[in-house]
Amino acid sequence: MEKLKPIPANVAAIWGAFLYEGVWVCAKNTTRETEVLRHWNQGRVDLMAAVCAYLPEVWRQIEPRWYEAQFPGVFEYEVIAPLGTILGDYLLLNQGSLPPRDFVQTFVRDLIDDFFHSEQHARIHRQTHIDHSAGLH
Repeated sequence: MEKLKPIPANVAAIWGAFLYEGVWVCAKNTTRETEVLRHWNQGRVDLMAAVCAYLPEVWRQIEPRWYEAQFPGVFEYEVIAPLGTILGDYLLLNQGSLPPRDFVQTFVRDLIDDFFHSEQHARIHRQTHIDHSAGLH
């Protein structure tokens, strides 16, 4: 088995920022940051180090496709930030614990599948619209 290449530093930095946003920010809950820290019962830096430890799993799953010419959307908005949100939600619902790796592995796979599937759906929708517009029912 080929050894996984490390996450490029610039990618890791950007992903960390989006993960941070997902963990702390929730438009529906203005007290989320305080609640997350209270449940975590440790410091902010410790929490971010703990959640960033899940990023190699994201890289493991996306690296084979990472260098494709085009992505269907903004990976950080559609995969990394939602991962941060689910990690924060899990922590809030599980007495300050973070999820097991297999949970994250599955969730990341689903996020990535949705990320690429949504483009396939959009492409089909665009083609159908073009066909209908051209009278090719």
